[in-house]
Amino acid sequence: MDPAQPIPEQQPRPLVQVDPKFIYVFDSIFKASKGSRCCLKWKEFLKAMSSVGFSHKPAESGGAARLLTPPATITGTTIVLHQPHDGELNAQYQNNIAHMLHTVYGWEKGTFVAGA
Repeated sequence: MDPAQPIPEQQPRPLVQVDPKFIYVFDSIFKASKGSRCCLKWKEFLKAMSSVGFSHKPAESGGAARLLTPPATITGTTIVLHQPHDGELNAQYQNNIAHMLHTVYGWEKGTFVAGA
């Protein structure tokens, strides 16, 4: 790379407005601050994703696989997650979800803001 050439800036990702009652879900998944990680229920996660416009349904393959489809306003593809049998999102699974949401949608801890 030519040192005289400026380094191209990354396009900033748009902020995602979340129903204020579900912002804690994304704070926990993305470890927004020290102590923000909490035990989450699968149903809480689905409600939080619904609050940003995602739809969800069982995958055609059956079992615990669930399809989460973004609204037209969010660039990215449908993702497949497996509903935990105990209904709990432990720390490791939250890390996996954070990685997937970052990889597919570019989301990170600063992406979410409480909105209407």
